Amino acid sequence: MELKKAKKNPAKIISLVALAVIIVAAAGYGSYAFMAKTWPFATQKPATANDATSKPFTDATSDSSTSKPPSASDQDKTPTQSTPPSDDSNTSSGNSSSDNNGITGSINYASATDDTLKVRVTITELLNSGTCTLTLSNATTGSSTTYKADIIANPSSSTCDGFNIPTKNLAKGDYNISVHLSSGDKSGVASSKVTI
Repeated sequence: MELKKAKKNPAKIISLVALAVIIVAAAGYGSYAFMAKTWPFATQKPATANDATSKPFTDATSDSSTSKPPSASDQDKTPTQSTPPSDDSNTSSGNSSSDNNGITGSINYASATDDTLKVRVTITELLNSGTCTLTLSNATTGSSTTYKADIIANPSSSTCDGFNIPTKNLAKGDYNISVHLSSGDKSGVASSKVTI
């Protein structure tokens, strides 16, 4: 009785090896993603502040008739000088208003590094358009500078387009940061402090 040797099919072997490589790679990425809490295992965390003095957005107490869509000249982030405020009306109290049309979020990053003050704002709801107006006030002199940026939509939240402010024209010292958000009939304000 003679045994027949099984013929090895090279195409079948290549297919099995490729399938095994794909399964091992998928399992490896799945393990990594689970341990590193990246997609698809990432969870949406509320925005956290790097500065203990940051305050969350609260409903703004401004007249909605003063809100207008950004014009073409507002779209650039060119600073404008203004006089110092005479009272504390530009700072957030940290208390929410009972009006349900407010925008909530926070200044989650404000730091001066590499000759640039970087300010990042996270908005906890999805907004497709709007304006962020940042007012930077010198805590000593009271002089202030205003910058504008667009609201950018993320998959489930929004953010300001980001503020990268050159520090070469800013005096060293403590600054108060106030960000006013406007989108349609909704608005909000957040404040924080930073040292340059």
